[in-house]
Amino acid sequence: MDSLNSDLDAIRDVFRTIASVRAGTRTVGATATSKILHLANPRFFMMSDRNIRHGYGYSDNEVGYAKFMRHTKMFADALIRKYSLARNIPMNSVFSSLVSECGSRARTFPKLLDEYNWAKFNI
Repeated sequence: MDSLNSDLDAIRDVFRTIASVRAGTRTVGATATSKILHLANPRFFMMSDRNIRHGYGYSDNEVGYAKFMRHTKMFADALIRKYSLARNIPMNSVFSSLVSECGSRARTFPKLLDEYNWAKFNI
């Protein structure tokens, strides 16, 4: 969590820069920006759409995205600890076990959490 907190200013800056790029008459926007960031570093950046961001109460800008990233990191850390204890498995085995149990093909924890968020707020 400490490394994420120290990176929040940079996350806000890069999000703002990408989201403000003109794409015809519009800007890239928050959803596309989160996907671009995820593509750049899929093991770190989370994707989100409007329903996910608003479902958690976050705005469609760099501040909202930074808060969403911090929220997701805390959620993931707690999930890993609780799942490890509940299943009596080492913490380094949680991801593969969750992917199997969920029937997911996710290759990264952010992608697995994105699938969870999408189902939670879009179904």
